[in-house]
Amino acid sequence: RAEAGGGPLASCDRLFVDFELSSVFRRAWTFAELRLESPEFDFTIEPDGRLNLLRVLEALPPSEAPAADDGAPPPVLLEGARIDGAVLRFADLRGSVPASAVLGPVGLHLAQMATLPGHRGTARVDIALPGDAELDWEGELSLHPLASDGRIALKRFRPESVWDFAREHLLLDPPRGEFEASLGYAFAMDGDAPRLIARDIALSAKGLALQRAGDARPLLELAGLGMTGA
Repeated sequence: RAEAGGGPLASCDRLFVDFELSSVFRRAWTFAELRLESPEFDFTIEPDGRLNLLRVLEALPPSEAPAADDGAPPPVLLEGARIDGAVLRFADLRGSVPASAVLGPVGLHLAQMATLPGHRGTARVDIALPGDAELDWEGELSLHPLASDGRIALKRFRPESVWDFAREHLLLDPPRGEFEASLGYAFAMDGDAPRLIARDIALSAKGLALQRAGDARPLLELAGLGMTGA
């Protein structure tokens, strides 16, 4: 839907949905495949600090409150889903100089996801970040109850690639250096309380340098830093 006075918040080249008639026998809405090709999303923090998406949501007509139930989600089985070539654009218009960044392409692959109790599926997300960096996530995911086990990895991240978002808050030149990080995790909802365990945490950095704006020499220089097995 387009935001007032601006371009579209979201668009895509193709949306494909394959609904299974076997839903009648499984007693769950069953989708053999969902596919979204080349979607684009635009998110903007406006000068007054509000997200453009909120303005659209506030403009929607109010809906009646749903009837009370036992709190269980509707039964849905998704045998496979994927998003290919997604692009996410972010802009922050609050500063004297607008900041922007583009994430993409983004790929999402899901298999055997369901809202059925105790059912676990698999998921993988690959995100291309600014400056040739990558963010990857893969693991198992349960929706009812909410739980996940998997691994997250950040590769070749350079802070200078997103420094426009921080430059008005820190009196520093764009920092030099490259970071990589990874960790395994186990997440679960224990009643109403979340529980998270992170394991095999690894962090590495190289060529780090911090320098105040206008100074001739760096405040900090570090050839390398590493941590494993935390």
